[in-house]
Amino acid sequence: MDDEAVLNQLTGLYEKQKQLAKSASDRKGQRPRQKATRAELCDQFSTHAAAQVPSLYSMVRQTAIGYAYPPCSIPLANLEPIAINELELETVHRGRVLVVRTFGYPSRIQAVQNAIEDRELSVDRLAVYNFDMQLRPEQLLPKGQLLAVKEPYYKVTADGAPVVRVDHPSDLVVLRPEDAIIPMQLRPKLLELVDSLSHWKAKGNAAFKAKDYRGAIEMYSKGIDYQQMGPECHQPKEEGTLMLRLDMYRNRAQANIYLGRYEAALADAEASFIITNAWTQAEASHVNSKIKAFYRAGIAAYHLQNYTKAEEKFEAILEMVPSDADAQREIQRIRRRLVEQSLGAYDFAEMIDNAMMTNKRLDVADFTANVIVQKTADRGHGLFTTKTIKAGELVLVEKALFVAFNTDEGTDQSVIMNLNTDVMSVGTHSTRLIGVVHKLLHSPKLAEEFIRLYDGGYKPRGVKIVDGVVAVDTFQVEAALDYNGFGLPADPTAVDRDMADQPTSSTGVWLTSSFINHDCIGNAARSFIGDIMVIRATKDLNKGDEILMRYKNSEDDIESFQKSMLSAWKFKCSCALCVAEAKTPEPQRQRRLQLIKDARTFLETNQITEQQPPPLGLIAKAEQLRAKIEASYGQAQFKDLPRQGLHDLSLWICMTHILGAQHKVQTAAVAVLRDLGFMVSVKKNKVSIERTHCRMDMSGVHAGMYLAVAYYRKGQNEVGEELERFTMEMYKTIHGCMLRFEEKFGVIKG
Repeated sequence: MDDEAVLNQLTGLYEKQKQLAKSASDRKGQRPRQKATRAELCDQFSTHAAAQVPSLYSMVRQTAIGYAYPPCSIPLANLEPIAINELELETVHRGRVLVVRTFGYPSRIQAVQNAIEDRELSVDRLAVYNFDMQLRPEQLLPKGQLLAVKEPYYKVTADGAPVVRVDHPSDLVVLRPEDAIIPMQLRPKLLELVDSLSHWKAKGNAAFKAKDYRGAIEMYSKGIDYQQMGPECHQPKEEGTLMLRLDMYRNRAQANIYLGRYEAALADAEASFIITNAWTQAEASHVNSKIKAFYRAGIAAYHLQNYTKAEEKFEAILEMVPSDADAQREIQRIRRRLVEQSLGAYDFAEMIDNAMMTNKRLDVADFTANVIVQKTADRGHGLFTTKTIKAGELVLVEKALFVAFNTDEGTDQSVIMNLNTDVMSVGTHSTRLIGVVHKLLHSPKLAEEFIRLYDGGYKPRGVKIVDGVVAVDTFQVEAALDYNGFGLPADPTAVDRDMADQPTSSTGVWLTSSFINHDCIGNAARSFIGDIMVIRATKDLNKGDEILMRYKNSEDDIESFQKSMLSAWKFKCSCALCVAEAKTPEPQRQRRLQLIKDARTFLETNQITEQQPPPLGLIAKAEQLRAKIEASYGQAQFKDLPRQGLHDLSLWICMTHILGAQHKVQTAAVAVLRDLGFMVSVKKNKVSIERTHCRMDMSGVHAGMYLAVAYYRKGQNEVGEELERFTMEMYKTIHGCMLRFEEKFGVIKG
């Protein structure tokens, strides 16, 4: 089945989902008229069915975002039990919990599904959406798994049958056999009898060795909870019991580190050495264990970008063992991050090498010292400068909260169907959603930061920890990602790309950069190195200026552009460029639109070669076309604004003069820069560049270099050097760094 056929099937499925959603109110509160029998479910979820080679259609990762409802915010112990036969269609059963056991072999199409039975041995299907991408279906819903579905959502699916649906990961709780909530009918016949902490530690260690880190965390947690000691138990005779428990804290910290749960890892590691403060005699005989605790605390703090705390932990190790090579290495790494974090001093060449050769998820610190989030007068929150920033300097450097690269395993075939926005997105959006949800699930501090992002007014808001995890609202996360997600190239760097206009195949979210508001002209430009966003100023910024950046390039047709902005971000742009377009008479705009189309056709059919210049007649035709387009921009409205329909044609003309009439290069290059909003003039060997309304584009870089060469050839080296520095600054602002600049332009002086 080819990609087009898959897309057609997905489109058909989406339409069916929409029809089901529209008719849901008619079924609300009803009991299902027909359900699968136990025998039918056994057949559907048999080993034979699970072993079938999936079609390309079923291999596509599908995430259906139904109509929004919040996750359960009530602890499991406070919910009232409900049976399958009590469930009502199209209903979220608030205040209730469904305890079930799986009895089939799981499958995945849109969700991971399995057959379930309850205390009355009634049967149905369970469908878990937005599941952890690191888990296989047989790990998520294995046969015989005991589960609690908090506030179960019961609905009809596309195949016409009912299903217990889980959209929020925190609503599904994996139960332990000994949990009191499990009814007698579902309890295992034999419960594991345990009378020692060492049993749980051994089981946790075995799971850890098998790289089952989730299983290891469960075993260590059982051990930590087993006969939990209070302060009165801290007596010397209990030393062995205490040390076992501290071992499990340390080991659980390491398992959490492997799963990227750094907040939990730091808490576990610190718990393992905070308690030992009352055990000075025991500490002396357990130096290695203490070093492990500090090491794991330091690693967790490092990944939370709390580099000061991380440095403290590793320095504590060196106080115990000054020659510890691992601690010395980590301190060196931390100090590099501290320099990046405080000064914005990065080794961009090394970052590029790493992104291109090893891993696009880079090990660098955020640099946000120059910015602060504040309220704007009329656009909610925005990002503002805390100091003066010169054109070309760093505004900020930020690592993504999460990026779904199209080269990641499982992201090349994914689709997200959002009934709330009536949008189906094919690409990496589904992977991004699930990745962010599961990152927030175990990170309360990150969750608090994330919910600050604009989400279109989604309610309810807030972060609540329930049963040990953050009750993450999948629908709120998706709403926030709709407004704050960025597209980025699959390539490790963005050289030769216009970040606001290129087709993007990877998607991510950056928590600080998301507060930057839109302006078609803007005063900052973004680029990417792996999962790092680099933002530089396009003009001089004063302390307290709001940072503005275009979300997408304005279109030739202003009405079409404003509709797209309203659809995607719920506002119309009111920047100087859009105001000028709106003031332009309609006949004049329509005439310009046609001329720009003619120019694009001309450029597509008359590409320049290095061998010889085009015929003079063709150059004259281009100059005439340019003059007509220039005239269509009103002098009053576009006096010093960019004229985006001109710069590509102007650059073509400039390049023809390089091959032929070189005496015209200077004027032609200045025209290209003028079309981008740079007003360049040279008087008495002094270069003046007015850039109040400039827009960065690679056509300006080429024009700037051509202009510098023209002045070098005239013997005006000071002017040439100034123009070359200006062009290099433009290049660095566009690409974030100077990668391949010399390869493209060489050393031109002289």
